Amino acid sequence: MSNENFTTATEVAVFMPEILTGKALEYLRTKFYYARFATPASSLETVNVGDTINVPYAGEVDAHQKEQDENYVVSKAKNMKTVPVKIDKNPAVSMVFVDVARAFADRSLFETYLYPALDAIADDVETNLAILCNTFAEDSLGSDTAPLGLKSFLDARNLFRTKKVDLAGLIALISGDDEVSIIGTEDPILNQYVARTKPSIIESGAIATLGGFDTYVSTYVPVETGVRKNFLFAPGAYVLASRALPFPPANSGAASAIVTDPVSGLNIRVTMSYDGAAGGTRVTTEILYGVAILREEKGMIVSSGPLPEES
Repeated sequence: MSNENFTTATEVAVFMPEILTGKALEYLRTKFYYARFATPASSLETVNVGDTINVPYAGEVDAHQKEQDENYVVSKAKNMKTVPVKIDKNPAVSMVFVDVARAFADRSLFETYLYPALDAIADDVETNLAILCNTFAEDSLGSDTAPLGLKSFLDARNLFRTKKVDLAGLIALISGDDEVSIIGTEDPILNQYVARTKPSIIESGAIATLGGFDTYVSTYVPVETGVRKNFLFAPGAYVLASRALPFPPANSGAASAIVTDPVSGLNIRVTMSYDGAAGGTRVTTEILYGVAILREEKGMIVSSGPLPEES
């Protein structure tokens, strides 16, 4: 009987990297918070692990009065700067499957193996970004002895105003404990906001906009000696720079695909090749990236202390 109408495992393997990168990208987006709001600096240019790239950001431009019947004055950008970013982070997860086509045709196996690999990669990215963001100035905002409150958000917003930071699109990444405190608050003003203005907060447990900040909860908010270091910022505060990993050499027997997340800018590579020693197909998922502060004035740490029952 002819097999010309059937797809072989070898044929499936050719397209598997593209399938996996697409699924990987879709899944990773649900895990990113710090990465989601970073300024992306992505390129398919390949670099070596440890190389440093320079990421430019805009300076200032003066407006010139246009006089009647006079030529336009050409405006030139001032204070254009570049930020060096070391591309030194290359988290990779490599697994071996005896029958890769069958393994990934079974959704339960897909969830058993690929998703945990992606969780590990997302954890690497979020952890490194949280560490970076914790180096922003604290500006004496918040309290080491009380949970986050509305006043902390308003103080932060006012400080951004004095620094002439654009107040559109402000973001807050707060701890889960502070979310509990805000939703269950006894502060009469905040309580009125939560219970009456935004009743959906109680129903869903999700905080929307508070004190001018789009507020999200992250499990990666650092905690130092019981004090939580919430991060409040404006777009453009920090950069997540990603570069592509090279494709395997031609005729090497390996198949590879790269996809770029349009939100975070991360380039994800999936490579498949037969591993004779392990007796199966090796599937490697990895990214190459670096992080850096872009604009110091656009981010700040707001401390919060224990919940009342923790005191």
